[in-house]
Amino acid sequence: HGHPFEGWFASEDDFLEQKGRSLVQCPVCGDAQVVKKLSAPRLNLSGARSAPTDQAPASGNAVALAKPQDADALAVCTEWSIFRTPEWDRVKAQMQGHVVFDGRNLFDVHEMKEQGFYYNSMGRTTIHSSI
Repeated sequence: HGHPFEGWFASEDDFLEQKGRSLVQCPVCGDAQVVKKLSAPRLNLSGARSAPTDQAPASGNAVALAKPQDADALAVCTEWSIFRTPEWDRVKAQMQGHVVFDGRNLFDVHEMKEQGFYYNSMGRTTIHSSI
């Protein structure tokens, strides 16, 4: 096997529970014999107070937090409520490319098609638009 990859889990218990249900496999070869790397997703090395995992920082809006200025793509990897209702026309105007990877399935596929994004989400239809 030996294929390195990283996955993020909320806790060691989440990893073990998902692995026990055969939900964790190597994305390269499908082998279920995977080992979780040491990680500290809540480690705050800057000394600043970190936000709870279900909330965004108390400042700004989703566009400001995401900083899509001149970005080729936007990857959504959180379920913070502030990211659930972005102003897509504003986001699109700031981006170079119009690609959205939605790792949390937060957005409606049809809305993303109407907005003209290339939209890829987990386990759903990929929307191809003119980028």
